[in-house]
Amino acid sequence: MRQLDINVISKSPSTACFTDRVAVMTNFGGIAPVRNEPQTLDGMLMGVVISGRNSFTLDKQEYAMGPGDIFACYPRNIIDSYSLSPDIKAVGLFLSSAYLDELYDKVNIDWNMRLMAMSHVPLHANPQQTEHIANYIHLLEGKMKEKAGPFRHDCLQTLLLSLAYYIFDIRMQSSVNVERPSMHYTSAERIFNEFIQMLNAPDRRLLNVNGYAEALQITPKYFSTICRQLTGKTAGQIINEEQIRTAKIELHDKDKSIKQISDELGFANQSHFASFFHRHVGESPQRYRAKM
Repeated sequence: MRQLDINVISKSPSTACFTDRVAVMTNFGGIAPVRNEPQTLDGMLMGVVISGRNSFTLDKQEYAMGPGDIFACYPRNIIDSYSLSPDIKAVGLFLSSAYLDELYDKVNIDWNMRLMAMSHVPLHANPQQTEHIANYIHLLEGKMKEKAGPFRHDCLQTLLLSLAYYIFDIRMQSSVNVERPSMHYTSAERIFNEFIQMLNAPDRRLLNVNGYAEALQITPKYFSTICRQLTGKTAGQIINEEQIRTAKIELHDKDKSIKQISDELGFANQSHFASFFHRHVGESPQRYRAKM
């Protein structure tokens, strides 16, 4: 099956500018701007419809988009059967899979919010919010077209993170104010959702794959298979990422000692926590805290 990646996107007439990690489309003519055939995404494709309509299937589920509708497709999604009205106008971004992982490490969202974003529940922006999203994308276009300076990458990353927070804010408001459509989960998705609830429970830090698999009453092998199918990551990678994310947040609270944080996260001792943190972050918890 054909792959839709940053190299394919960069050749589209809809693409205004691109690097090897991100592409900006300021007149995006449809959800997939190249050949109408099934394509597997190797990256994240997102955008907002300004006028007109388009439709497509995502993992065999049909979607129809109109003005103000925000779409997001993620790595390993299969997109197909897209069509667009003659007056379609939309703006969008494409992020490579590697860069998406890098941004996830920077933005303060947990796996519950990631799952909410990846659920493909329709998200609608009002006219003002639609304009703001378009402005973010035009700012990114302008910065990418400027002569490269020492802080160009930091500016681009900051704009992308700000846009991500803005869209998550819209989604969180929508989940409170709008009745969500019924969702039909597979057995694997139900197990994964239960795992995420356990992972984020403050009083339950199992730390290892076997512990979660036992609690879910499945084998460790099947547990890791589910995680890899739904996220592209192993169960161990997800557990480690969550531990590091939580540790970084806790290290901002300077009233807590390193030992307190280690105990709260469920590590056997402070030395074990320090070794784990250094292995994944590249520096000790003390040095990470001192740099903040």
